[in-house]
This record gives sequence, C-alpha cells and structure tokens, in this order.
Amino acid sequence: MTSELHAMIAIARERLDDIPDGITFADFPPGSRAAAAADYPGKLGELLGGSDGPRCQAIVIYPSSIVNEAQYLCEEYEGGGERWFCFGHVEDNPLLIERNSGHVYQFPHPVQEWRISDHLEFLSRDVPEFFNRYAMGEQYLTVAPGRDRWYDFMLTLSPRT
Repeated sequence: MTSELHAMIAIARERLDDIPDGITFADFPPGSRAAAAADYPGKLGELLGGSDGPRCQAIVIYPSSIVNEAQYLCEEYEGGGERWFCFGHVEDNPLLIERNSGHVYQFPHPVQEWRISDHLEFLSRDVPEFFNRYAMGEQYLTVAPGRDRWYDFMLTLSPRT
C-alpha cells in the first residue's frame, strides 16, 4: 500500500504543478522520513512519509510538525486522548484514529457542528486506506460538503477514481 499511495501522491503533485492556482485547492508537501518512522497510530506515518501534511480541498491531514498540538480535540470524545488521536479534519470536523484499532472515524454530518454530538462514523481500517478511498478516491463526496475543484481534478488522475 505504501508504494501505491506514494505513487498516487507523486502523480497528483506533478499534475498540480501544471495548474497555476492548484495550490488554492490542494497541496502535497514533501514527505518526511522522520514522520514515516514515528510511532503514530493507524499507519499515519505511511502517509506522512509520502506527503507531510497533504491537503485535498475539504480534507486536510496535519503535518508532523503540528499533529501533536491537535490532540486537545480528542478530549471532546469518550476516552479522550487515551483512546483517540486527531490527525486532520474534513472542513471543521476532526478526523480521528482509534489508538487501539488504528481505525479512522469522523463526525458523520459535515454540515452539523461536531461539538454538539459524540457520535462518530467509521471510515476505514487505517489512514492509508482512508486517504486512498476518501481523499483520493471514489468516496470523497461522502465526506466532503459537495463537488469542488479537488474532486474535478481528482477525476483526471486515474480511471479508478
């Protein structure tokens, strides 16, 4: 999965470089060897090794330089930071890794304020699967608030999206 994921990121990065305002809707900073080797839950390091803080319009993955600062968001949920690890967001809704399982969850309604409910929706078995299916795949519109420039761009990347 890691080499496939990194290859997809490299293709997106290269194609975005050809779009003058591509940075306005997506960004794939270089990967971090230190982040790849770090002990993050849910295989987060695999993603950060390919791009340390990728942004796909509505979906933002925190770079290794600030991901630990976002852990205060976990306190809103049962089990707090001992159970959850916040690694990014969709719009204003946190993306969470359940530390014990590595599974990825989010608040299920992008339109509703996440702080008024503790109900979380399972998205994937780990971060690379989440990124492949949601940030760069066919499930993007199930978590994003609607069709946007990233989605239209993503459709040009490969036939599988």
